[in-house]
Amino acid sequence: MKRSILLLFVVMFAVSAQAGVSLTTTGNSDGMSRYYRTAGWSPYTSYSEGNITDTVLNGQKDQSYPDYWAYVPVLEFNMSDYNGTAAEITAATLNVYMPTAGSGTIGVKYAGEADGVIDYDSRSGTKIAEFNAATTVGWYTLDVTDQIKEAVENSYGWVGFVIDPDSYGDQVNVAAYESGNGASIMVVPEPATMLLLGIGGLATVRRKKAV
Repeated sequence: MKRSILLLFVVMFAVSAQAGVSLTTTGNSDGMSRYYRTAGWSPYTSYSEGNITDTVLNGQKDQSYPDYWAYVPVLEFNMSDYNGTAAEITAATLNVYMPTAGSGTIGVKYAGEADGVIDYDSRSGTKIAEFNAATTVGWYTLDVTDQIKEAVENSYGWVGFVIDPDSYGDQVNVAAYESGNGASIMVVPEPATMLLLGIGGLATVRRKKAV
């Protein structure tokens, strides 16, 4: 009996220790540099792949033309790291880092299914949240439970998010890293499901002992 209680305690400790699953991202060097021309020959927007480790989202007005550069972090996460069902997810959070205060508003977009490759088509998405660049410094945590559940239900191989300024004239700085720690998504499975798996293992041990 004492051995069973001790084993159950060990199982419960293991369940509590495995608080969540961190999804693998494509890396800290993924993102796009967006060039937006508001006047001149014709307004347009172009994209090129950039490096988020060395570059931050920094809206800068060109002195010669009313143009703006903006670095747009594109974050894609590998859904194969999570092996459970959508119903078993109790929470999922996206974490990005803002090194310095700026001005204006930062939008967070959900890009849906992705392929793990950052390219022109990675830019789009539906805004799911925004935060004030002037008051948000440090790690910013966003609830993305619904989006991750959708990704699991639809068997997405990768899921994408885009960090984008609402206005290209805003002076903002956003990075998806801090001292080498990249943006992350943490998926928290339902504790009851994990505990049942643990109790099932305990029952198996007891049956073997009885035999």
